[in-house]
Amino acid sequence: MIFGIASGLATAVMQSTSYVCSRVFIHRHKSAVALAVYSQLLMGLMAAFVFLFVADDFHFPATSGNLRLLAGLVLSTAAGQVCFFLAAAEIEASRLSSLTGLKIIVLALLCQFVRHEDLGFQAWVAVLLCTLAALGMNFSGLRIRLKGAFWLGLTLLLYSAGDIFIKLLIGVVEGPNAVVRSIGAAALSYALLGLVSLPALFFVRRSPARCRDSLGYACAWFGAMLLLFYSLTMVSVVFINIIVASRGIISVLMGAAMARMGHTHLEPGVSRAIWFRRLVMSVLMLLAMALYVTSDAG
Repeated sequence: MIFGIASGLATAVMQSTSYVCSRVFIHRHKSAVALAVYSQLLMGLMAAFVFLFVADDFHFPATSGNLRLLAGLVLSTAAGQVCFFLAAAEIEASRLSSLTGLKIIVLALLCQFVRHEDLGFQAWVAVLLCTLAALGMNFSGLRIRLKGAFWLGLTLLLYSAGDIFIKLLIGVVEGPNAVVRSIGAAALSYALLGLVSLPALFFVRRSPARCRDSLGYACAWFGAMLLLFYSLTMVSVVFINIIVASRGIISVLMGAAMARMGHTHLEPGVSRAIWFRRLVMSVLMLLAMALYVTSDAG
């Protein structure tokens, strides 16, 4: 479990970095769709390369049920990323990173009522605390546009479904150890995602600058996914999302650094009182992690 928690925290760092990279790209090129297309193509190339290292030991049983599972993961990931980038065009990085922590309540509801997994009272308290912390971090005095809220809601739903698909996929692939199974599953999924995204290249303006500027996001996100797949071989999908919600803490610190450096076009400056409230919510998030890990579900 310790390795699962550590890889979950590393996932949070990589995801926070990717959020900043996405904000930079969208500010520079004014196109969330272009970022989705270019980054998915780049991640597809990275995934195909990584897959070569585990191909001899990794096996995916290509049954009809497993193929539907893989297709569900690829489609939910592709659609989720497009929705995320559209949300990123409306919401600054530190707030968006905190708000994606709301995915935990969506995921818990799906697990409890769709997959019929009984989380237990203490685990639900942890989920609600994590949700409260995510909301508390967002209270900066700035409103979120309705368009941003809409794309955020779709992002949460699609990413939650994607996480469940990942957990199920890891359960059906075969390999000598967790590293091979997780890397193989992640590489296979993102290689297919890149292949599916290839036709979309003809519907966006092709530019070497766009491809270059999407590389930072692609590297950070694909690295985060390799870590996420690995962590899900050891801990539950709800627990890992509580851990990964610590990206809100990391993004608060990144946002403060960017605002201090004068990058207010990426991260608007806020008062010390708001930063203090965000730090208090970060402590609440840490408490949620502790509650979950000591619960029956943890």
